[in-house]
Amino acid sequence: MTPSDRISILFIGPYPPHNAGTMWRVCQFFPFLEDAGFVCTHRPFTSPRLYEIRHRHGGYAEKIALAAAASWCRVVDLTRARNFDLMFIEREVYPFGTPWGERLFHMFNRRLIFTFDDAIYAGHESLDFLPNGWLYRWKYGPGVNWVIRESLHVIVGNRFLARHARQFNPRVSIVPTVVDTDRFQPGHRSDVFPIRIGWMGSQSTSPYLRPLLPVFQQLASRYGEKIEFHIQGDPEFPKFDRAVIRDYHFDPTGDDFRSFDIGIMPMPDNEWTRGKCGFKAIQYMAVGTAAIASPVGMVDELIEDGKNGLLAGSPSEWMEKLSLLIENEELRRRLGAEGRKKVEQDFSLKVWAPRFVELLRSIHNSAGRPAGQRAATI
Repeated sequence: MTPSDRISILFIGPYPPHNAGTMWRVCQFFPFLEDAGFVCTHRPFTSPRLYEIRHRHGGYAEKIALAAAASWCRVVDLTRARNFDLMFIEREVYPFGTPWGERLFHMFNRRLIFTFDDAIYAGHESLDFLPNGWLYRWKYGPGVNWVIRESLHVIVGNRFLARHARQFNPRVSIVPTVVDTDRFQPGHRSDVFPIRIGWMGSQSTSPYLRPLLPVFQQLASRYGEKIEFHIQGDPEFPKFDRAVIRDYHFDPTGDDFRSFDIGIMPMPDNEWTRGKCGFKAIQYMAVGTAAIASPVGMVDELIEDGKNGLLAGSPSEWMEKLSLLIENEELRRRLGAEGRKKVEQDFSLKVWAPRFVELLRSIHNSAGRPAGQRAATI
């Protein structure tokens, strides 16, 4: 394949590759795309340093300087966008004010593919549970619908998001968030105590755990040293007996998920959570960890209650299902093994990478390449 035959794609997004969402929704597909003749250029807004310090207290001078530098780099990206065969926007061009940044990029390159894996169109009304939910007044909201409408193609993570997108654009495809099952391999902690009940998330999703604090405290009182809760992602989460609380760190190989005997994914039922892609449960299941999740959104596509995981809605159901798994190692093993099979079959990179490559190729072929346009890099 000659350089002129290669398809160049500019990938625009908010975060560098060591952000979990960016890695699993975009960057893990790059090797497959490049093997198939694509040229992938990834331009995140946030630099690795800004990403590292963005939630720390203080350091405002450095944060402002880095944000200013990032904004200038976005201007440079804009001037070069026209050189690419396709432009792929993951969630947003700029951290606030959607869709003004997307409008500018669309002026320079109308071959726009837009992807999102949350109900970002819902706006701040659905995000009152977030610690800084008010920020979403400027971050997301109905302006996203303009991007959906004007895109050459829209790629979403589940059927709930697709239903919304198809109100504005008929060219919508579903690509779930998937895991590399060669890296996320099972690893059991047989006959090892304490039994670890694990949750992996962030400060924006840790509020989902708080309604279950009385359940966790009752279980800690009942089982004592037999169990241990691992809450990873919010160092400010309220401490309780038998809990290990840690900050978030990116886990590209599944080691943290393998260290859990039981993985939990509680969620309230609202417009925002119905748009979630269930990736926490997918990661638990990929490494053979028995998963319990709230029956919200696409979870019913992942978990068949009692076969490859457990579903729990109310606090009493969480108490019942957690107790069941704590007391039954064989059940944990069986559910974990069936969960692994489900991920290998329906949510693995091996299955979806070829489909993703062919989807982008078909989008490119349907759009055509403008006369004189060349493969480009930044």
